[in-house]
Amino acid sequence: MPKSPKAGDRELAELALQLGRMAYADCCAGGLTHGQWAALRFFARANRFSRTVSAFADYHATTRATASQTISTLVKQRYLTRRRSQRDGRSTRFDLTRPSRQLLQDDPFESVVVAARQLAPSARDKTAQCLRRMLGELAAVRGRGLFGICPLCQHLQINEADSAESYACELLREPLEPEETHQICAHFVPKAG
Repeated sequence: MPKSPKAGDRELAELALQLGRMAYADCCAGGLTHGQWAALRFFARANRFSRTVSAFADYHATTRATASQTISTLVKQRYLTRRRSQRDGRSTRFDLTRPSRQLLQDDPFESVVVAARQLAPSARDKTAQCLRRMLGELAAVRGRGLFGICPLCQHLQINEADSAESYACELLREPLEPEETHQICAHFVPKAG
């Protein structure tokens, strides 16, 4: 039996693109557009510092105007609530509502999550590591920021006092709840190495 050929640069990039396109193919369920589903997913996973129009626009690689229109529609449909930031009073933060959380339980994207679950844990870790690196390279070339989670970010501070760990964001000078450390953040800077 002939050996399986090694994947080339273009093939890997095309596979990533094809996976993304296939994931989007079934995402217009529940009366929502691709962008609206993407927004709900983003706000479900983003930390409190990143649930803004500009962070969603950057994450989704779209304009602020398009992101604002998508979010305004979701607010009108009562899938998101708008709240003034307590940190500066100028920016607005968006949070999911109960109806949007219920809608996300039937998210068509879950079929992609199930497909990822079929990989062995070591293969998932390696694939995630490789995709993060590819995203980092592309973001650097295009002058875009990255998004990530606290354990992979250089801003995470872990304080080990009184036999319990506590967490904080060094950049924002804010304490973090343990569950927040696994939410995506717009202020992410990968740790060196």
